[in-house]
Amino acid sequence: QGEWEREKQASLQAGSLMRGSIPEPTQAPLDIRLFLLTTEKYECMVCCELVRVTAPVWSCQSCYHVFHLNCIKKWARSPASQADGQSGWRCPACQNVSAHVPNTYTCFCGKVKNPEWSRNEIPHSCGEVCRKKQPGQDCPHSCNLLCHPGPCPPCPAFMTKTCECGRTRHTVRCGQAVSVHCSNPCENLLNCGQHHCAELCHGGQCQPCRIILNQVCYCGSTSRDVLCGTDVGKSDGFGDFGCLKICGKDLKCGNHTCSQVCHPQPCQPCPRLPQLVRCCPCGQTPLSQLLELGSSSRKTCMDPVPSCGKVCGKPLPCGSLDFIHTCEKLCHEGDCGPCSRTSVISCRCSFRTKELPCTSLKSEADATFMCDKRCNKKRLCGRHKCNEICCVDKEHKCPLICGRKLRCGLHRCEEPCHRGNCQSCWQASFDELTCHCGASVIYPPVPCGTRPPECTQTCARVHECDHPVYHSCHSEEKCPPCTFLTQKWCMGKHELRSNIPCHLADISCGLPCSATLPCGMHKCQRLCHKGECLVDEACKQPCTTPRADCGHPCMAPCHPSSPCPMTACKAKVRIPGAWAHILTRGHWLQRTNKLAREGWSKLYRFLAVSQERLRLPALFIQQIYKCFVQDVLLGAGAIPHGDKNLATSVSPSYEATSPVTWLISLADYPAVPRYRVGCTSVRDFVTKESVLWMRPASSPAPPPELTVAIRVWRPATPAHPAP
Repeated sequence: QGEWEREKQASLQAGSLMRGSIPEPTQAPLDIRLFLLTTEKYECMVCCELVRVTAPVWSCQSCYHVFHLNCIKKWARSPASQADGQSGWRCPACQNVSAHVPNTYTCFCGKVKNPEWSRNEIPHSCGEVCRKKQPGQDCPHSCNLLCHPGPCPPCPAFMTKTCECGRTRHTVRCGQAVSVHCSNPCENLLNCGQHHCAELCHGGQCQPCRIILNQVCYCGSTSRDVLCGTDVGKSDGFGDFGCLKICGKDLKCGNHTCSQVCHPQPCQPCPRLPQLVRCCPCGQTPLSQLLELGSSSRKTCMDPVPSCGKVCGKPLPCGSLDFIHTCEKLCHEGDCGPCSRTSVISCRCSFRTKELPCTSLKSEADATFMCDKRCNKKRLCGRHKCNEICCVDKEHKCPLICGRKLRCGLHRCEEPCHRGNCQSCWQASFDELTCHCGASVIYPPVPCGTRPPECTQTCARVHECDHPVYHSCHSEEKCPPCTFLTQKWCMGKHELRSNIPCHLADISCGLPCSATLPCGMHKCQRLCHKGECLVDEACKQPCTTPRADCGHPCMAPCHPSSPCPMTACKAKVRIPGAWAHILTRGHWLQRTNKLAREGWSKLYRFLAVSQERLRLPALFIQQIYKCFVQDVLLGAGAIPHGDKNLATSVSPSYEATSPVTWLISLADYPAVPRYRVGCTSVRDFVTKESVLWMRPASSPAPPPELTVAIRVWRPATPAHPAP
């Protein structure tokens, strides 16, 4: 009964494993893994097929998952299994990196290759004792279970283990990783070598000694408080550290003091003792040669050192690498003194140089200066220039903050100014992010700048129109425009247009507005538009009132409340091309008048020649001749009245001081070509001596009937007619 209950519980747990809720393999009971392998219900994670009892398998030694051998070979050779930054492949279950691809089928303990399946043994095992060692533990025993899948159970043996301080012994389970501690003080010697640890039994090294001691320097001029154990082994019996000051202790000679930096005892012998001084002060001549030359020998350290009389020549701290300044004094004792020369020094960036007296160079800081040149190199960010004065920096790091907007659009980059793209915004929201209707949800944490989730539901917002909604739920504030096709009037109410999207408000039909303007004379010439025709302006269309003299429109800007101005008419009219010579060449009429006064025979011959040259119709020339004869010659008495039969039936109408006008209809001359001239220019010719002018006839039918008027100005005295 108990065996059946245990098998039932194992099958229930196996079912949960196969449904995807697999617990950690190292925490799964051993009998569950054995049950799944024995009943062939264990699934390979690579191919998702059941692992048969006769199929070659491979077991991961980290997570102990079981895979088909062929499946794990394919996985290990695929690009998806490659480890980032490491040489090897990753386990599909635990991502543990392995260096070698498995090629052989072995049992779980690894002792037998290609194990044979036996109905009485665990599948894929050799049936022998496991004998594996516990990895990472100091257990000397091996596993005593039969070859099995999964990790080996903890060692059941017991052993005696010493506590951390080594004073007591305790009996614990073998392989127990927990260290044993007793309740006694540690009492191990601390780092100072003088005091003992007062803490309870603990593992690892003891903490440094916390006792405060007062130490004195070697020369005795400085003291300090330090922890016990600081500078252990540096004491000379008088002091424990060097204070970096001049020692200043009396030497054995009793005449001089130690000039070295604070140092352990004892001080060096006096450097001026006779047995230590071997040459002159400049070091160029041995004292033995000077003694041979008659110099007195030294007895004590207070006796002066003989001088050789040569130039000292010791190098001075000034000068440059190419030219070193030397002492120019004769061989002497003591310091050489200031240099009398000048030195060329460079600025920090070596861009400028200047020359200074060596006496002003008292330290290394005086050997350099800062120039006024600003660095033009780009900083590492690539956005800003260095702009430092006398710059000596090689990397040119940018000290500014980046400050560019991140991808979220809400925050700015707070890192130092850099190249390339900024990193993603590190801020996140811990509130749920939903669409407008709440159907789609993104659960926290939500990275900053994340857009609301897409929703497939129909938009549920209140819309301006009642037409059907065809767009989905969205996160924008305004809904897309309604595209439902409707009928709408144009802006000028000219026509009702169809198939107009609902969101379009102002529609133009393209026809002229034709609305009456405020002037009452004109209509709006704009295309169908919105609003008033004229806004804050008057009508500027040309006036259409006919002129009194020529009948053409006024054409001045609209003036509804004032009479038409007296301006020159600029309308264009059409006249015969041959007659244009008569209008534009006033000398032809002058010649005609002159010949008419001289005699009708000369006039007739001149008109005949003009007919041939100007190609004028013969009837037209005859009528002009008759007009001149009847008006000028006959009326002025230039010819006898017996020639009145030369005159035409056209009766002249004139006064003594007014021009005489003869009208000749152009309907008789259809072959004469037309020519356009300005009405104003024709009218201006009226005031001249003699002119030919034109005006439209009363008949509007095309071609327009024009009349030609020949005007000859008559003087008040008929005896002397003026042309």
